[in-house]
Amino acid sequence: MTRPITSAAPLLAAAALSGCNLFFPTEDALENAYYDLRNEHIGKAATPETSVPDAGSAVYEGYIEAERNGSDYSYGTFTAETFFASDTVSGSATGFVDEDGTDYSGTLAIGGSLSRGTTVGVNLTLTGDLAAGGDTHSVAASGTGDLRGTNYEALYAEGTGTINDGTGPDPLRFWMIGER
Repeated sequence: MTRPITSAAPLLAAAALSGCNLFFPTEDALENAYYDLRNEHIGKAATPETSVPDAGSAVYEGYIEAERNGSDYSYGTFTAETFFASDTVSGSATGFVDEDGTDYSGTLAIGGSLSRGTTVGVNLTLTGDLAAGGDTHSVAASGTGDLRGTNYEALYAEGTGTINDGTGPDPLRFWMIGER
């Protein structure tokens, strides 16, 4: 099922359904929204290359799940635009909240490319700084994925990297899913 989406609609819906403050979504609301969207699209096949135009663009809005050190989870939101003529991707991720309820300020830049073959793959990077509790957490990660669905309804990617708060880099894994 494809549903129309605006930049705040999925987050506000998840927040309202969870009963949380609509201005400051909880980690639970973001986690639930991530898994709802993931479960809707993860079983879809990768988009055939013949279904993706050679011009124009598509904007995807969704959620990121990040795992630090194999056990500390955070969730955030992202917007990414795919540009079909240049096969590039750009966007940003914000609004991260960890499982302890800590809000992170700052923005991660999303960059990357589309790779066309039988299906359309996605190669992404996440870079930038997030801040919480007086600490800066520098993120550098990359991943791969694909456009999903018959008509490129969703963008999915997962990857690895590091997050460093000044005490040394910790391993980071991420998963992201968005829909247009």
